[in-house]
Amino acid sequence: MMIQIFNDSGKYIKKIKKAQRLAEYETAVDLVLRDLEMIPGAGFLPERR
Repeated sequence: MMIQIFNDSGKYIKKIKKAQRLAEYETAVDLVLRDLEMIPGAGFLPERR
């Protein structure tokens, strides 16, 4: 699951898993992308030096 590449994603995981409609899922994913930072070195961002 890609959510694991974000810091402090616990409550967001719940919202994504509980989504029963596409609009709810999209809203939850938008919140993740807006509110959380990717963990450096998780495969998508270069590690900070």
